Amino acid sequence: QKLKYHPINRAELSEEVGALSRWYGIECNTFYKVQFEEAIDLVRTRRVLLKDGFAYVEQKALVTLLEAKFRSHMSKQLARLSRIRHTLKKDRRVGPLVAALSRGSTGPSYKANSYEGRVTIDMIPMLAERSFPLCMQHMHQKLVENSHLRYEGRQTFGLFLKGIGLTMKESLNFWRKAFARKVDADKFQKSYSYNIRHSYGQEGKRADYTPYTCMKIIRATPGNGEYHSCPFKQFDESHLRATLRKKKISGNSIEEIIKLTKGFHFGIACQKYFVASHGGNPHEDLISNVGTHPNQYFDQSWKYYKEKADKEAEAKAKKEMKKVEKKNSANRDDMKTEQLV
Repeated sequence: QKLKYHPINRAELSEEVGALSRWYGIECNTFYKVQFEEAIDLVRTRRVLLKDGFAYVEQKALVTLLEAKFRSHMSKQLARLSRIRHTLKKDRRVGPLVAALSRGSTGPSYKANSYEGRVTIDMIPMLAERSFPLCMQHMHQKLVENSHLRYEGRQTFGLFLKGIGLTMKESLNFWRKAFARKVDADKFQKSYSYNIRHSYGQEGKRADYTPYTCMKIIRATPGNGEYHSCPFKQFDESHLRATLRKKKISGNSIEEIIKLTKGFHFGIACQKYFVASHGGNPHEDLISNVGTHPNQYFDQSWKYYKEKADKEAEAKAKKEMKKVEKKNSANRDDMKTEQLV
């Protein structure tokens, strides 16, 4: 499908929209002029400039338009397929493929109850700094700063916490304390506790909701005051660089990550971040599922630190054993000396 997106540079942008261009897309030099109705999602979240029926989209945000085009094209083709599926099912070459389409997924499934009780609320600040993926670190940081997250942020972060092992009781306590500066206990009970219980399958249709995949989070388009997206996609270059420096990521790793985000390889960028923040050389098995699901990231980090602690404990035990053996050997030598005397 031919896309009629016209690239323009910053000078042309200034000519067309005037002074407004000074603050827009500071890190970007290439923009695209598209029909207003094609950028509705970006308009809703105030991420474009508008003039005379056109939207001016910075290069990094173009992926949102491409996703919308792809979904629209896919929807039309699936509708066409549904009209001829009975005929196709009889064809041995494509029949199994057509039958499998309804079981498709946007990412790997995750069993949220696998680790229930593994994590308590007093562990969250330490784990957020050490083992949360960058998207969840960012939401936790904003929750601490603002004592609030909007609905989509609460859903995304809350299901992630459920997946890492926070029980429903602990989750209710966590959100109540997190909101305490702005929301009293009575309002929390009336406005927020139902949704938390619902996400654990204790209200409504009692469904067992699972944490969101990376693909779902990447496709999110948060508005002002919302943070439920992938930082490798959402942050501009200067913001991402500052964030990675604050996390003590090496200069070389930062350059690799920035290059990957410019190529829209957000999952691989997340893998590089995992490697850089976990000793620089974790085993290949640890990073195989990173970049596909936030909870897989956490699980691999948990495994990394557990193995590290086990190795340190083993090394300490061996060291203590050598001390004991050395002391025993010295005692035996003393006894032999006394006997000779």
